[in-house]
This record gives sequence, structure tokens and C-alpha cells, in this order.
Amino acid sequence: MKKILLVLTVIFASAFTGVSNNQIEETEVTYNGQSEKAYYFTNKQTGKVMEFTIVSKKAVSKYDFNAKELIGKSFKVTYEVDKVEIKTDDAQVKQYKQRLILIDINKI
Repeated sequence: MKKILLVLTVIFASAFTGVSNNQIEETEVTYNGQSEKAYYFTNKQTGKVMEFTIVSKKAVSKYDFNAKELIGKSFKVTYEVDKVEIKTDDAQVKQYKQRLILIDINKI
């Protein structure tokens, strides 16, 4: 019985240690199109182009993003901001790049 409790405790503890602390955001965007590498949207608040290189199956299965009719349409997107460390030649310098991960999308 003690072994079972110990195993369950380890499983539950390890399940929560892998949870990322990346920031989840939601914003309104306009769809610009896609390439082989990413989906592109323009943030309506900032006017900046957002590039999503990683998307959830849930998000991309909702709409046919190959359809040209979706270009220029408004969506509300939920995404995760993942900061990726870029290694440079100088070991002292660390740079971070933001990678956007599309979690969910809904047409407005």
C-alpha cells in the first residue's frame, strides 16, 4: 500500500512540474494568409503582423485556411507566447525570440 501511495505521489508531482509558465494571451486579428512555414495575422490593436509557426489541431481544423475567402476576415485568437533562447558565439550574451503558439481561434 505504501508503494502505491508513493508511486501516485511521484506521478502527480511530476505531472505538475512540466507545466509551462508561458503567457497566454487573446486578441482580435485579421487573417493575412499562410505559407509552408506559418499562418499570418495582423493584430488589430497594434497593427503588427503576428506569425504562428506552431498551431493546435483544434485551431486549424475549425476553418479552411487555404480558402482565399478567409483573407481579410476577423478572428479572435488565443495563443501562447514562448520565449526561445538563441545561443550566440559569445557565451555571455543571451538573446530571446518570442515564438507564438496558436491555441484556439474563433471567427468574429
